Amino acid sequence: MDIKKALESRKEHKATKPKFTRQNADTREILGKKNQKHIKVRVGTSYRRPRGCSSRARIRLKGYPRRPSPGYGSPACVKGKSADGLNIVVVSNIDDISNSNPKEDTIVIGSNVGNKKALLLFAKAKESGFSIENFDETRVASITLKFEESKSVNKKAKEKKSKQQTEKLESEKKKKTEKKEDKTSPEEEKKKEIQEKEKIITKKESSM
Repeated sequence: MDIKKALESRKEHKATKPKFTRQNADTREILGKKNQKHIKVRVGTSYRRPRGCSSRARIRLKGYPRRPSPGYGSPACVKGKSADGLNIVVVSNIDDISNSNPKEDTIVIGSNVGNKKALLLFAKAKESGFSIENFDETRVASITLKFEESKSVNKKAKEKKSKQQTEKLESEKKKKTEKKEDKTSPEEEKKKEIQEKEKIITKKESSM
């Protein structure tokens, strides 16, 4: 089958393809634990095969949720490929990019990759001429903005810390100088004592 035709047919089928959910998924979302305790709200709406002996969905009765079947699948030649018909390659380092071909593959940057590394991978992929599925210029701009904001915050914090340290050093220096000024030599103390004694003697003589 021609890939272009297969992609078109897949697009048409996906437009009419139902969303496969767990049995009673709609009531699980509406009703809570307080209203209906026998419904287990802890389980999500992701599809699970209905197993009840009287389940209408299991028997595939009309008007009940559809069940997955081979007819809903994409053509084999296009299965797991991108909208352009390229192979999807999950990338987590630069070696993965160099090992793939831009004419045959499209890139998806892995979810476990950090923002800093993701920017490098994005730049490298663009240089090599790859199309990137989950990364674009707007996301790059938002990440760079975050980096700039964090840098400015760190800079302000460093300036504040350095200012506090300088103030602390200045206060310690002032205290040391005050202590030095308070301390007098023993010769000066002796002189002061002699002067005080002389004052007392002169007062006594004047009173007599």
